[in-house]
Amino acid sequence: MSNLVDLRIERVAPGGDAVARLDGRVVFVPRALPGERVLARLAPGKERWSRADVVEVLEPSPERVAPPCLHAERCGGCPWMHWDLAAQRRAKLELLADQLRRLGKVEEWPTIGLLAGEGLGWRTRVEWLAGAWRSGAVLGYRAPKSHDLVEVERCPILAPALQELLADMRGGARALPRQARSVQACVDEGGAAAFSAHGPAGEPLDARDGARVVRRRVAGVEMEFPLLGFQQGNGDLLERFVARVVDGLLPAARAEGGEVLDLYCGSGLFALTLAAEGALLLGVEADRAAVRAARSNATRLGLDSARVEVADARAWLAESARIPPVVLVDPPRTGLGEAVVRELVRLRPRVLRHVSCDAATLARDAGALVRAGWVCTRVDLVDMFPHTAHMEIVLDLELRP
Repeated sequence: MSNLVDLRIERVAPGGDAVARLDGRVVFVPRALPGERVLARLAPGKERWSRADVVEVLEPSPERVAPPCLHAERCGGCPWMHWDLAAQRRAKLELLADQLRRLGKVEEWPTIGLLAGEGLGWRTRVEWLAGAWRSGAVLGYRAPKSHDLVEVERCPILAPALQELLADMRGGARALPRQARSVQACVDEGGAAAFSAHGPAGEPLDARDGARVVRRRVAGVEMEFPLLGFQQGNGDLLERFVARVVDGLLPAARAEGGEVLDLYCGSGLFALTLAAEGALLLGVEADRAAVRAARSNATRLGLDSARVEVADARAWLAESARIPPVVLVDPPRTGLGEAVVRELVRLRPRVLRHVSCDAATLARDAGALVRAGWVCTRVDLVDMFPHTAHMEIVLDLELRP
């Protein structure tokens, strides 16, 4: 019995795969576009859904384009690269709006704004897999839904300094230990590429890498971030992203004492920007390495108004009788969760700015806050990850009088 099926693509799912239907069952089809008719190979599935891989595009969408990458068909890094960039962004806006309504359980939201930059050359932080050695290192990314390495000669989303580093390592001009199994690299303020080679267990092969920092100027503030810590990967859009997150928070805080609480503050990207503007800043972060970086930056920059505590956000809120009236939250992908939302409802800050990299958990949490008395006044989608379904979102909430 043949497992080839003729499918008409209906839409795109939140994870980025296209969706078709076959005999009443949902079929997820990576790298297909809405409106297309495709011949696909059906994989064994569950009772209600299956996956299928495109064998041939029988009727292409007018939004389908030739990918600007030699490796796009085999590499799992940019699954939307065959899709016109403007169409990608329209799809993200529609996905976010749908999740806010469905998962947030609130029908009326503000019209979603869009912050977008270049589609290529934007990536300033990257992780490459490293494989067998030839004249130089074999480097690349994972294949779709696999741990297999796809060797990459050029990667058009990389910033020039990272593309040059990739070429030098592949050609042997930059030394890479033969036992390396991955490489983390990023671009610093001077435009140079710094990197750390990691072994089979993910450990840095040079123990000194744990103490190395990368300097970046953001919104006029020169910050240092741990080389091995989290950093935003889109250098092209970073300045505008930070400006959107901090915009208006200081005037709102000054109206009620000038203090801002930054929950999940990380290394201080937003917190120190606000402190440099004059806010009395209290940061809360569970990751000790990130807190060390935030404190080091605050000391080096002379930002005495910034204080950062090591604490779990939920536990810290639960022990608090009051918090500043202006609160910025940037939780991990899992979101705030019911317990943190419950504490925020108890403490009732007047202004809440919610930053998220996951539309589903944002919708769930923001919807709960709206039902508890806050009004959503603005939502912006920040396209930090072109050619993928990933996004950053900034959402503003104000407590009803």
